[in-house]
Amino acid sequence: MMKIQRKRLGRGVLGMLGVLAAVLSLGMGNVDGDGVVEIPQAVRNFTVTLTDASGLTLRLTNFTCEGKTFFSGKLGRADASVDFADIQTVTIGNHKDGQVLAVIALKNGDSVTLVMDTKLACYGSSAIADIRISIADIRRIENHGQAESGA
Repeated sequence: MMKIQRKRLGRGVLGMLGVLAAVLSLGMGNVDGDGVVEIPQAVRNFTVTLTDASGLTLRLTNFTCEGKTFFSGKLGRADASVDFADIQTVTIGNHKDGQVLAVIALKNGDSVTLVMDTKLACYGSSAIADIRISIADIRRIENHGQAESGA
């Protein structure tokens, strides 16, 4: 009887350690062991003003989402992507079932609404810190355009 209880206890402890390790490794993104946010390097450098869910506003350079300079998501049943070069503003809202609605105002006056995954992380550099933020925590992005090459 004691042997059975020890086996069960041993399996329970190992199971709990496995769950703890999995939880601790989630959401780390591009943060190194020292807690430093590493900005993915993109070919193009976009400058934006980002407002988060708390109302904090930051001007960011080298803005990307997962290292890409476009937003992608679902447009109806189709997969779609919108290049940052075509975007004027993005308004994020309606969080539901692991997805957000991104209303994208284009420079040509049109707009498009993409359904995007809340797991998407965006990055940028500000005057005070390098930033990593989930798309679900962003409320608005104003695109100031691409920096000149060599600048």
